[in-house]
Amino acid sequence: MYKFADMLGDISYFLLKKHYRRAMNNLNLVYGKSLTLKEKKELIRRVFRNFAYSICEIGYFFKKDTKEITKLIKINGEEHLKEALNKKNGVIMIGAHIGNFPFIELKLNSLGYPYAAFMRESADVQTEDLFQQIRDNWNLSSTLKLDSRDTAAKKAFYWLKRKNILGIYIDQKFGKGILVDFLGHPALTAPGAAIYAVKTRGPVIPMFIIRQKDHTHEIFIEPPVKVENTGDKEKDILLTMTNFTRVVEKYVQQYPEQWFWLHRRWKGVNNVKKNY
Repeated sequence: MYKFADMLGDISYFLLKKHYRRAMNNLNLVYGKSLTLKEKKELIRRVFRNFAYSICEIGYFFKKDTKEITKLIKINGEEHLKEALNKKNGVIMIGAHIGNFPFIELKLNSLGYPYAAFMRESADVQTEDLFQQIRDNWNLSSTLKLDSRDTAAKKAFYWLKRKNILGIYIDQKFGKGILVDFLGHPALTAPGAAIYAVKTRGPVIPMFIIRQKDHTHEIFIEPPVKVENTGDKEKDILLTMTNFTRVVEKYVQQYPEQWFWLHRRWKGVNNVKKNY
């Protein structure tokens, strides 16, 4: 499977010119001259390969018993999650599109944790149907779909009030977001995770899944991130979102080949006024 994924990744690297240019633009912005052109090209190739690994794994395990997947996933730092859940007011999990991130939900559900992640519906009906089949096959029935900001907030607070884990991925561009520095440059960032954290004062636990050399996976659970409390709500949201982003940066910098550089993360910043 992985030899086929290597081939698929390499073909994508050569054929998907738009995505290649997007990744190169991102790397030029973040790394400048600290990486050579050769090093950037090799990193992009590895990004395509890692994305192909994830796609092939999901396809391979699509209709298999989830135990075959979860036995390949280890957890590091589970004590932080257990301690946070003991506080009885729900847990916000912040994550990023690093590694085969859908496997986080699969592993947590297999261990009996009450976890659900926010997810945007695909604009393509067939793609959304495929995603729904995957969720059904893997018994991921508690996925929270984003439709509008108001209903998202209601779903989030309801889920947290029931002492559950709410997963939010905070590393992609959000057109109506706030400006937060990400990897040294301002980026439009969805503030939802910080809004919920400031409102509930519940623990916020970073969680990332990293592919290992043997294609097993390890979930890293970090200690709670500080939720600011200055008395100024808007300032607290911005500072808290900055705290969250710093943790994501650490993992992107440590495992750059496993992050989704093909995304236009820094688009649209010039048209946005400075926060608050």
